[in-house]
Amino acid sequence: MSSTLLQVTRDHSLGHMINQRMARHLTHIASEHQASRQHRMAIFANDLIGIQINQFGLYEREELTLMFEFLKPLLPVFAKGMALDIGANIGNHALYFSKRFQQVHAFEPNPPTFELLRFNAQWTPNVKVHRLGLGDARGVFELIENRTNLGGSSILIGDKRNDNVVSIEIETLDDASIDTTDLCFVKIDVEGFEQQVIRGGANTLRLRQPVVVLEQHASEFVGGTSPALNLLAGLGYRFCWEHNPPLARTWLGRRFDDLKHVAFGVKRSVVTGATVPATNHSMLVAVPERFQAALGLVRPA
Repeated sequence: MSSTLLQVTRDHSLGHMINQRMARHLTHIASEHQASRQHRMAIFANDLIGIQINQFGLYEREELTLMFEFLKPLLPVFAKGMALDIGANIGNHALYFSKRFQQVHAFEPNPPTFELLRFNAQWTPNVKVHRLGLGDARGVFELIENRTNLGGSSILIGDKRNDNVVSIEIETLDDASIDTTDLCFVKIDVEGFEQQVIRGGANTLRLRQPVVVLEQHASEFVGGTSPALNLLAGLGYRFCWEHNPPLARTWLGRRFDDLKHVAFGVKRSVVTGATVPATNHSMLVAVPERFQAALGLVRPA
């Protein structure tokens, strides 16, 4: 005969049951993601990038797939060349690049984030990691951490006060102690610090003419351009971006769009033009003169 020593009521709310179902789903697809990546991947719990990696196996999977499909004519060049991942975070993109480039140099200045980058890259010998940020001057800067989206952390500019500040080291690409002879691709995702990275690497970009892929926020555009794009245009670059149709204005309109996407799929395209639209670009592609013809960017006669 038994006697009750403790009795509790378990939470069987709808939200709790949904969370349990999501956990089972992630466990089910974990082996698929592991097989697809072909390498281990450590993440920060409750961080945006980590959540996306758990759910989809790769952060920005669709954007990366679309970009490299567009850059397909350059893959033979990439296979013999070097890529830079500036703002590498925990290595999601650097490890993706490692399968497409002979060598990858990944730069991440935030000490705790760098430790995960180093851990994730240790089984991939063609990825070299650097606990540094790149900018337009050598020195020690302050980084404002976004605790639930470490990839959204930004370098402190001005006198803004914030409790989540970390000291980081910065140097310039032009002064970096790496051999850039085979440089053909540069990814820059540094949350508004892109113009400083480009300015500090202008000589290298002018000499090596790599493809540059950078993030740009709508708030950075003034008069149809941005400081980072102006610098690249001055070096002879032309721009391509993913065309995103405007979102429906109403809740009902957005749900109708969702149904259309389920029924017919989502068409994604890369476009070019005289003016880059002032919107958020996660992967805006800047093409140097040496690759423009191969990618169909021939100027009209």
